Amino acid sequence: MRRAAAILFSLTGTAFCILAALGLADAVCATEGCALFKGAAIFGLDLYWIGAAFFLGMSLLLLLRRRRRELSASVMLLLAAGLVVDAFLLAVQAVTVPCLSCLIVAALLGITVLMLLPGSTLLARTAVVWVVIFVAALAGVARDQLAPVPTFGSPDAAVKVFFSPSCFVCQMELQELAGKSHLHKDLALYPVANEPGDLEAIHGFRRAVAESGSLPMAVNALLSPGEGLSLGESLQLQAVSLRNKVFLARVGARSIPYVLTSSPTLLQSASEPQAPAVAVNGDIGAALDLTQSDEGCGYARESSCADEAARNARLYKRSSSQQTAQ
Repeated sequence: MRRAAAILFSLTGTAFCILAALGLADAVCATEGCALFKGAAIFGLDLYWIGAAFFLGMSLLLLLRRRRRELSASVMLLLAAGLVVDAFLLAVQAVTVPCLSCLIVAALLGITVLMLLPGSTLLARTAVVWVVIFVAALAGVARDQLAPVPTFGSPDAAVKVFFSPSCFVCQMELQELAGKSHLHKDLALYPVANEPGDLEAIHGFRRAVAESGSLPMAVNALLSPGEGLSLGESLQLQAVSLRNKVFLARVGARSIPYVLTSSPTLLQSASEPQAPAVAVNGDIGAALDLTQSDEGCGYARESSCADEAARNARLYKRSSSQQTAQ
């Protein structure tokens, strides 16, 4: 029975690899790694065709082998070699970006091996290492699904600003951005909640955006007292805030407001009186911090903004006085 199941999954792997090699399985791949690794080849031969040959060969060996209680040496070696090669490919995805189609192929390989594990100690030990690396690559898919969520603008916007309603510097930044109407089409705003009342403020901001589409009106709603939230609305906004905070942690942000942009020139006059942190070209690995001092609000601990509001207010007044004197 287990051998029959192994043959079935191996044949399924053959079919899926053929479809993927022909470009007919693209619809199931929703991760960036699919495009990155598409067309990857060894000695000029597409990896999916190699996978199809592997699964087909495995199916034939399982069908033709005579001994039913033990794995033949050829089957064991082929499976072990497949696990080693796949573990290397999965390790590459674990440290870069995951490919969902590749993970489907890996899962079919893993299930095939699982059906045959009682027959080989060597295969079981190899499979343990493979499982650890497979889980690491699979975690990358979950990580990609934690993309930040904007409440204004598109995720593809050229300028992405992360803010908190209780952050005084964020409030100044949003007011400046609200007055730059030419920038609104290229702008996306991502909220995080730090203080009591932030969720209500974010809810009011989002509702104003939905009703009016006007950023100035939404900013005014953000700074106004918020209304009570239902449990469902509160949980939804907490999830949005968590996803945005996770992203900030991944890019190494120290404070908010924090900006990711593919067009730094758009921000030449939008970040006064205090420049936020900026990552040029949205490069997570090379975020460029343009702030001379970390005067914004922390995003990963409670009461961070309330404790700094007075100090930021004094900084703002001093900066305004200096500009007036000039």
